[in-house]
Amino acid sequence: MATLSVPTTSARYSALFADLENIYYYLKNNGVPNPEQVTGELIRETRNWLQREWQEPCIIMIGYADFDQLDISLGDLYLMGLEPRTVVSTEHKNAADMRLCIDALEVLYTRPDIQTFVLIAGDRDYIPLVQHLQRQARQVLIVSFRGNLSGDLLHIVGESNFVDAEKLVSESVARLLHARASTRARPSAASGTLNTFNPPLPVEDPDTYRCLAILVNEFGAYHEVWLTPFLRRLNEAFPLLANYERQALISNLVSLGAIRVEKREGNPYPYSVAIINWNHPTVREVNQTRLGETIAPAAKASVEE
Repeated sequence: MATLSVPTTSARYSALFADLENIYYYLKNNGVPNPEQVTGELIRETRNWLQREWQEPCIIMIGYADFDQLDISLGDLYLMGLEPRTVVSTEHKNAADMRLCIDALEVLYTRPDIQTFVLIAGDRDYIPLVQHLQRQARQVLIVSFRGNLSGDLLHIVGESNFVDAEKLVSESVARLLHARASTRARPSAASGTLNTFNPPLPVEDPDTYRCLAILVNEFGAYHEVWLTPFLRRLNEAFPLLANYERQALISNLVSLGAIRVEKREGNPYPYSVAIINWNHPTVREVNQTRLGETIAPAAKASVEE
């Protein structure tokens, strides 16, 4: 009687994990029309690029967002083969990053045929995940717009493993994003100087230090931090301070060179953002503590249970 044999294969496959909120809001905040369509286009073109250039079929595609807050069509995502995962976000934290990390680690420990992990994201919070995947001899590719990419994350993966998302979207979108980036890099018309940080000085005042810790720990995943939700968070953290005193904490951080504040043109009104100086000594101290509390061991334990 003939016996059946299970064929073996040494084929390599890839898995794609997309922080859809991160991409969507970056496009929307930069004035890109129909950001939901461009987000879908980026997912589709990334999959095609992997097949064409990397020659690895992408057999797992998962996207994360609070879809109640986004205009992205779930049907369109299903049609392109992407599995949407709903995560509930707050004004303080994008929950997609933790769910993404847990799912990526589950794939790592249960699918040895997946050799390439593709993250469509640019936040610093993914550094522990990337480092863990690299230690397990997995290839990690980052797909992101440069204006939305953490410099530390780029340093970890290297330029050779970074895919500029501008090359995967339409020329009109790429030109618009490039023009916005060029505008931000120009000298201020009012001051005639480039947007730079003040000379760094240590943050010694306890309230100002706590303000910085909240900014780094709860908002540090974002390239730019909108001041309105950050001020609401300070209202919760410092209920005994007056509004002007909480605003003074931000001014202190600016004067000490830990952040800078810039104006952005918005629709219908302009808004202000804070940009963190990641080279500031106190910022590095606070951030080192944050990165030291890696989620990888906890996520691995969740998978193994």
